[in-house]
Amino acid sequence: MILSSLIALSLASVGAPSQDPAIEPLDLDDSIACAGIFFAHSRQPEIAALDGVQIYEDMTVVFLDRAEALGGRVGLTRENVIERAAGISDQLTRILALQETPEARESMLEDWFEVEQLCVAGGQVPIPDA
Repeated sequence: MILSSLIALSLASVGAPSQDPAIEPLDLDDSIACAGIFFAHSRQPEIAALDGVQIYEDMTVVFLDRAEALGGRVGLTRENVIERAAGISDQLTRILALQETPEARESMLEDWFEVEQLCVAGGQVPIPDA
């Protein structure tokens, strides 16, 4: 739930705290949130301009796969996981669109990048056996 909290902070336009999620593996909610933020970021023109879309889409799949593995333990299908991640992505995109200045938008994207780094670090911890 560490990253879910960070996503919530990002949604509130507050910078991500410097917690290390690598201490424990990402849980289902964290993995879904990570997929959602990577997907939202992949759809931003700044990423397309840098030809960086593919890596963000690839990371979306990595976290969807992780969430699917965790979600299967509680009866979620891949479709359920995708729907949840898409909801987070949509919410993030809507909030980004509400930013009143280019600087505020850039600040929010920087917050997303910080959260994505935490996602990657936490995602390197193997999924524990059920």
